[in-house]
Amino acid sequence: MILPANGAVSGSSTAVTVMGSNFFHTHKTSCRFGSKVVPGNVTDDSKFVCFPPSSVAGAGFVYVEVSMNGVDFTASGVAFSYHELAQLSGVYPTGAESGGGAIITA
Repeated sequence: MILPANGAVSGSSTAVTVMGSNFFHTHKTSCRFGSKVVPGNVTDDSKFVCFPPSSVAGAGFVYVEVSMNGVDFTASGVAFSYHELAQLSGVYPTGAESGGGAIITA
């Protein structure tokens, strides 16, 4: 299990926590998001934290695996979903009363 299980295709500064068992920290502790490997940090024997890199293939799913030695990765098949960030093209109305309560359409 990983939390959160999704992030932006551009990567994220929000850490992903991987939950499992028998984790231990070494200088080569790492996470693999699809084909991209990034450094990881073991917070305890059941939690592993890493930051998702940018996506190689855009929006879609990749498998997240972890390694204590940087070579041998788990094969758990836990999926992480990359998504495009929402883009705002306009807001209506462009102004409202300072007291609030107006309905805004984006």
